[in-house]
Amino acid sequence: MSRIVIAHAVLLALSALAAWYSWQQISGDDPRARALVLNLAFDDLHAVIHDWPGGVTTVQITGAGREREVAVQLAVPDADADAGTAVGAGDPGTVVLDGPPSPVVERGLAALLPLRARRSWPEPDKAMQARLGFGEPERRMRLQTSDGVIEIAFGVETYGGHGRYVRVGDGGAIHLVDAQLARSFEGPPTRLIDAQLVDVRVEEIEAVVVRAGGRHARFAQRDREQPRLRHFVAVGSGQRARVEALIERLSSTFSRQYMPATAVTGGPVFELSIERVDRIALPVALYESPDGDQFWLRAGAWNARLNPVAARQLIEQVHSTLPAPGQVE
Repeated sequence: MSRIVIAHAVLLALSALAAWYSWQQISGDDPRARALVLNLAFDDLHAVIHDWPGGVTTVQITGAGREREVAVQLAVPDADADAGTAVGAGDPGTVVLDGPPSPVVERGLAALLPLRARRSWPEPDKAMQARLGFGEPERRMRLQTSDGVIEIAFGVETYGGHGRYVRVGDGGAIHLVDAQLARSFEGPPTRLIDAQLVDVRVEEIEAVVVRAGGRHARFAQRDREQPRLRHFVAVGSGQRARVEALIERLSSTFSRQYMPATAVTGGPVFELSIERVDRIALPVALYESPDGDQFWLRAGAWNARLNPVAARQLIEQVHSTLPAPGQVE
């Protein structure tokens, strides 16, 4: 009897190992990995609402194409709230935290648009549904689309945690998808909300308009596509400027203390308009409170509290970038 039990255990282990290995060997180009389950384009999707054990994550999508904006809102139990993130009005007992999406959320959207399955079971029986976690699913996702609401129920993860079983809409079929689909919309604000305030790359910039201290200048980038040759010049004078160093500092400025616009006081210390290729211009401004002890950086629709030391370094760099008074109007 013991030999039979051992033999069954070995066979079970080998089956699990074979399933894990076969999952690992499936590439995105393999037909088995490309069974289309849900054919959604970005412009068809308005919101993703993921209800998971730690809270509710809402990804709101407005606009389309180059004017598209994506925002993440996380409703969590009051005791688990991150005090360093903006607080909004939520349901009693919850705190609403919001900000721009992190790369984790962006990967989740990429996995969703469109959604493809590694394997599907068109008509699973009740025993199989229960075994795969669909007795009482603890994770659900609602997609608000142009044609209505689509619900995705999540079952258990596969052995090794690489895949997760899902059921889409009212259909009975169960599909095996990448486990990252659920994980990309779960976690604390430090995982779901991006800390990079100005997400811009030098190679996509056509020009930068800078206003500070009563001076302003427009800097156009030359030889944009050639890293060794690219440089900025002040339009009107042809004088080279170290705008690339300013962009590098802006893109390496981080904060997770996003605030609603109503919390920002005082006036702008400087303002930038970053003109990008095939995208709308990105407005950036630094605000200082009347007493001078608080700073906020506004990038696009987002306002984040900035460390005073980092803020003063930015101010100094902006002023050093501008030509001397009278050189450029």
